[in-house]
Amino acid sequence: MDLVLLFKALKRKFWVLFFIPFITAVISFFATIDSPKLYKSDAQLSTGYTMIDPVVFNQRISPYESGVMFNNLIASLTSTKVISLLSYRLILHDLTKKKPFREIPFEENGKTTYVDKYSSTLIFQQKLDSMQLLSSFDDVEVELLSLLDNYGYSYNKLLSQLNIFREGFTDYVTISFVSENPELSAFVVNVLCEEFFRYSGSLRLERASESVKALARIVDQKHKDLNEKEKTLRNFKKNQGVYNFQFESENKMNLISELEKSLEDEKRDLRGLKLQLSLINKQLGYSNTDQNNGNTSNEKILILRENINKLNNEYIQNNNPAIREKISELRIQLQEEITKIKGNMDSGLELSDRKILLKNKSDLELKIAIAEENIYSISKRLGSIKRDANYYASTEAEISSLERDFQLANQEYLEAQNKYNDAINKTSALDTQIKQIIYGQPAVFPEPSKRKVITLMSAAASFVLCFFFIILYEYLDLSIKIPSNFQKQVDIHLMGILSIGATRINQRDYTNSQDIHLEQLRKVRYEIESSGKKIILFTSLRKDAGKTEIIKSLSQIFQLNGKKVLLIDTNFSNNQLTKDFHAPKSLEAIVKHTNHYLTTLNRNEYSKSSTLMLSPTLISGVDIIGNSGGNYSPSEVLPYDNFKEIIYFLKKQYDFIFLESASLNKYTDTKELIPFIEGIICVFSAKDPVKNADRQSIKYLKALESKLIGSILNKVDSNNIES
Repeated sequence: MDLVLLFKALKRKFWVLFFIPFITAVISFFATIDSPKLYKSDAQLSTGYTMIDPVVFNQRISPYESGVMFNNLIASLTSTKVISLLSYRLILHDLTKKKPFREIPFEENGKTTYVDKYSSTLIFQQKLDSMQLLSSFDDVEVELLSLLDNYGYSYNKLLSQLNIFREGFTDYVTISFVSENPELSAFVVNVLCEEFFRYSGSLRLERASESVKALARIVDQKHKDLNEKEKTLRNFKKNQGVYNFQFESENKMNLISELEKSLEDEKRDLRGLKLQLSLINKQLGYSNTDQNNGNTSNEKILILRENINKLNNEYIQNNNPAIREKISELRIQLQEEITKIKGNMDSGLELSDRKILLKNKSDLELKIAIAEENIYSISKRLGSIKRDANYYASTEAEISSLERDFQLANQEYLEAQNKYNDAINKTSALDTQIKQIIYGQPAVFPEPSKRKVITLMSAAASFVLCFFFIILYEYLDLSIKIPSNFQKQVDIHLMGILSIGATRINQRDYTNSQDIHLEQLRKVRYEIESSGKKIILFTSLRKDAGKTEIIKSLSQIFQLNGKKVLLIDTNFSNNQLTKDFHAPKSLEAIVKHTNHYLTTLNRNEYSKSSTLMLSPTLISGVDIIGNSGGNYSPSEVLPYDNFKEIIYFLKKQYDFIFLESASLNKYTDTKELIPFIEGIICVFSAKDPVKNADRQSIKYLKALESKLIGSILNKVDSNNIES
């Protein structure tokens, strides 16, 4: 939409934008002149939602979470249960106090309007104490609900006068109530806080009690499990006869280590004793006759020494005790071989030496027997202790499993006990966070009157509505309106822009240069004169486009230029041109007269008579030929040859001949008159939209090519003529 066009449309309808808001403001002003005085009372709650506890470290307060908590608080304050409790308190106050806020008559004209006062008081008090709502299924309670509504204590009416909001981004919530009674307003905000605390405290206490009971049951169960685990562990230890298996197991392991060490020492000593006994036996049993064994012993000695050297090298590298023992055995064998060689070299033993060897042998045999007995005893004891150690190990594993179960049960019991204690502490600290810090007081002065605000708001609202509807109307209006739209939608040469409606002849004085249409008409006159065409047909796509008035205006403009103009009204469906000029003669009569004289071939007489049948107008130099009107087309009343003869005869007497035809969309008059004219001008109305039928007619006009002089856009708003 063209903004300039929209601005001009708003300018044209300025009276609508001014008078309708003005009338609305006046009505609102007088409608609120008798509005009652209202008194406001405020109470304020401190929630503690945004307060940081100095004891709690790394405490974070999320704006979203705090916003949700404030919304929940406001929703609770305005809930049906809390407001209903408030309404019970209000109605009970008016029923029981000597100075009620509002009078509640229970009898009118001697008839009871509701249930009696005593029973009503009892029901309201019972509902208040039990914090229950009145039922809509009980007839008596339905009447009580009606009573609350009639006297302004119902949920909806109280809520409409109540305003609960958070003070900016602070920790405080303000509760405001406005009524006709200052004491009533203060009573409402204070009692609302009281009932909220009572209801929310009861609700949270009930929820907390359920949680505490559930936690108590969990603690009892955990305690029972702990006792069972402890009893099982204690009985197991008692049945085993040992209470400190870890200590006993450590003692057994230490004893096993000592016994293994003693056993190893005894075995080593036994090997040494047996070696010594073997040497003594060899010394006692040596023979000088065994000469052949010397060479063999020498070879064995060499082999033993090589083996000892190899094992020494391996022992140095690996430090293996088994190699060390093997080396010891080889050395003993080496010593035996060397002893044999020495025995062979010695011729024999003395008797005294033999006795000594026998005594030593006896001692060694005794020591060997003792060592073997010690080894047997130690091995037997070691086996017994190892069996006990294995038993203690398996028993200790089972005890460890039982102890782990006991520790886990003890941990679960302690956690459940801590949660139970926390729940008890929180239950005892309920309703300590939200506090009422400001109590409502009766207002001394009423609230400022809102008459001015209401008046201004009503005027502004009506102005916005009018503005909106004007824009909507302009947006939905598809008419041409302005020349720029005409060029986009029609695209026919525009000769002039006019705003000429129905006028009486001589009403316009085109000698006055201040007439806004004068220059536009001069442009049309110039276009017509420049075209070189004398016989011009004025048509339109639809009726009421203003063809008649444009023809009359152009006649005057041409008269100012000294031109003679003949007007021929060929619009049989609407002969308004004939009526405006009061033309007494008709076109049908002239055609008939022409036919008569053409038949008699008396052209001189015809010319004289035809001239006398023209009707002069009040405009000097402008004549007219009218028609009697009727439901027929030009081809039906104007024979081709006769009418053509008339047109070319009259062309010699006038500078221009203007014909008017019926609308092109509905009638065929324009198409039937095309053969008789030299040029055609189409008049469009700016108030009409371009529809499909119009596009077909426009296409026909463009097909006329050389005969189409142009178009005139009529009925353009005077403010849009320059657009």
